[in-house]
Amino acid sequence: MALIAAVFTAGAADNATAIMQRCAAKFSNAPSVTVNFAIAHSSGADNGTLIMSKKMFKISSPDLSIWFDGTTQWTYMASSKEVNITEPTGEELMESNPFEVISSFGSHFRCRQLKSSPGSDIIELTPGSAGMTIRSAKITISKSTGWPTAMVIAFDGGNTLSVSINKVTVGAAMQAKQFKFDGKAYPGVEIVDLR
Repeated sequence: MALIAAVFTAGAADNATAIMQRCAAKFSNAPSVTVNFAIAHSSGADNGTLIMSKKMFKISSPDLSIWFDGTTQWTYMASSKEVNITEPTGEELMESNPFEVISSFGSHFRCRQLKSSPGSDIIELTPGSAGMTIRSAKITISKSTGWPTAMVIAFDGGNTLSVSINKVTVGAAMQAKQFKFDGKAYPGVEIVDLR
């Protein structure tokens, strides 16, 4: 019985890994991807848009905008009219861009398939090493499209981020300058360079 259970568990893990690999490949193989999403929090939900092109991304929402050009990240907070400039680590990128969890799952997480519905697979990711601030991530992936439809990420300290994905669109290649903060479009903001 123990041998059968071990074989079943290994098969489920292999299947979960294959599902995540296909989903990650959809992001990495596309010239660019636009994701319309909503993030739930205690006072409601905020809608936003993510544009990814390989390792570069831009996130736009009413309160927060983030640009990442592959090395440098600019984070604009509308309430304070402030831009923080950083050179984030891989884990810091996953905190600012939840979709980075999908792209880099293979090097940071173990995965297993949870009970799935007829139209979706649910994959749970847990850290592969100690010391990560992400405690777990549950990714719901459409069986028909292979794109994610929801994510729930739990962090150390009890904070949880719930993301609903409304639409995913593949687009053309984009210029690198579109993933850099343009100070001319934000006159009067305070620049805080934390590099």
